[in-house]
Formats: sequence, C-alpha cells, structure tokens
Amino acid sequence: MKKISILLAFLLVGCSASSKQITYDNYIGQASNIPSSTTNYMYDITANLELFANDEYIYQVIIDNPKELMENIQIVAVHNQTTDDVFPSIGIFDGNYSLLVDGKTKGINLVGYIKEGSYETVTIKVMVKYNNITNYHIFKLDKN
Repeated sequence: MKKISILLAFLLVGCSASSKQITYDNYIGQASNIPSSTTNYMYDITANLELFANDEYIYQVIIDNPKELMENIQIVAVHNQTTDDVFPSIGIFDGNYSLLVDGKTKGINLVGYIKEGSYETVTIKVMVKYNNITNYHIFKLDKN
C-alpha cells in the first residue's frame, strides 16, 4: 500500500508540473502574438534594456503601484530575438502572488537576458493576468 501511495504522489506531481508547463507554453504563445497594448489598466508598468556584459543585454519589466487589489497574478514577458533561453514569468511555476493597494507592496520585477546581435531595437511583449483580467503591453526598446 505504501508503494502505491508513493507512486500516486509521483504521478500527481508529474501531472501538476506538466500542466504548469502547458500553461506557460500557452501564455508564451499568447504573449508572442499580442497585436497591440491594452490602453486602460490599473497599475504602473515600465520596461528597460541595458548592456549587462560585453555580449549580453538585460531587460526588466517592472509592475507596481496597483490601483486595485491584484490577486492570482500571472505574468510572462517575451522578446523578438532568437534565443534558447526561457522567458521570465511569475505565478505559473512558483506560487500565488498579489499586489496590494496599501503602498507597502514593492511590486514585481521580471528579468531576462538577450544576447548581443545586429538588432537596434528589441520588442518586449508582456501578458499580465490577475483577477480574471488579462492585459497586454508592448515595449520597443533601443539598445543603449
């Protein structure tokens, strides 16, 4: 009986991880195909791109200053450059996040890396889901 319980636990964990990966992959697909930005949203969002090393740029997407309670937050950020790296996300693999209107919440910072290339501009697309709301954001960032 003990062996069956352990096997069942492994199967449940495996299914959960697989489900999260499917959600992540779906969100990456949705974010990659964002046609335009949401115009009305209840938080501040910024993005920036900086040279991190001789051959690598770091990009950050910062979400803070919520105007309403944001619960069950899930965010992915993708870019338009060729990469083998994963895209940054929050709330899919790593638990449940909220931002409060109290001013004490520090915000959310997603960070990713892009290898140096011949491009001059990087397009970052962000999908923000919370409280059964989905917002989309597009940033065109020039290399410094």
